[in-house]
Amino acid sequence: MRADDGDDPVIVRLIVFLASIVARSAVAIFALAYRVFWMDEFRPAFGVEAEVLEPWKPLTRDERAVAAAIILAGRAVTNGELAELMAVSPAEASKRVARLGDRVRKERLDGRTVQISIPHLLN
Repeated sequence: MRADDGDDPVIVRLIVFLASIVARSAVAIFALAYRVFWMDEFRPAFGVEAEVLEPWKPLTRDERAVAAAIILAGRAVTNGELAELMAVSPAEASKRVARLGDRVRKERLDGRTVQISIPHLLN
């Protein structure tokens, strides 16, 4: 047995361990407060509301076929690529896309080429 007036080594280790947890927590809280209060990119613009897209679920057979083909491609596709992915003629692919109306995005790339995508899936 030792005769010293020092603290027990287990207690010292416990105090050091708890102090490190408190210090890490304080740093994390400060970092969060910095992001929320001082960084402009995290502060929402005054009077501007974020655009919220409603969830979209393909219900009809055409919606499921077009969505599956675009998901399979992993990118926006042209009408010819869509027809090839759905194993139908280009005319039938155009008809299916036309039936979907505003649920698909059609963007004209050049004279005859139109790129087809689904905004809820690929953005």
